[in-house]
Amino acid sequence: HSKAALDHIDISNIVGAGNDWSEAVDIYINGRNRASKTFQGMARKDWAAAGIQDLSLYEAYATILSATGSGEPFLDSFNLDALYRNNTFEGQSEKMCDISIKKNLICTGLQYAQYEGV
Repeated sequence: HSKAALDHIDISNIVGAGNDWSEAVDIYINGRNRASKTFQGMARKDWAAAGIQDLSLYEAYATILSATGSGEPFLDSFNLDALYRNNTFEGQSEKMCDISIKKNLICTGLQYAQYEGV
């Protein structure tokens, strides 16, 4: 997962510099330092398929964070909304989107580590 941390740093640097976010979106979707484990791939993991019996906590997050209301995949939806500055982040300031994507990538990594621990 250390290579994913490098992708996180790259995305944060791009976002923080106010550069064209298309590069940050590309890294999020395709990875840069480890293409086999991208943030989007981590955000789309199917917890039910992993054998989690009680999905109530996952479903609670999905209900709150999904702009579509469908709840699937809420983490990817939230990350992309922050990167594209739409749906959940419609009308929010650039600073709010910057902070949200940087912090939510941490959440994505932590949630993926929890997923792997199942």
